[in-house]
Amino acid sequence: MKRKMILPLLAIVFAVAGAVGSMPLSQIAWFNDSGEVGQATITNPTDKTCAVGRTVQCKIGLLNAYDTQNNATNQNSAGLMKYNP
Repeated sequence: MKRKMILPLLAIVFAVAGAVGSMPLSQIAWFNDSGEVGQATITNPTDKTCAVGRTVQCKIGLLNAYDTQNNATNQNSAGLMKYNP
């Protein structure tokens, strides 16, 4: 009976450990590159959660990351995506 339970239990342990150890999903944000507005993956930082109202600016390459297309179009500082260090 114990042998039948060990293999499924090990499978569950490794599945949970793999999920916890994997990288988080990448974040998408809007950018404005000299009037050209687009959407892309935040490149800096890759290990922190970016959101409005935090302290350090998130970037897409060298460009500022915005929360909405409208904020990127208008380069509205209220929509800048930031992270806490």
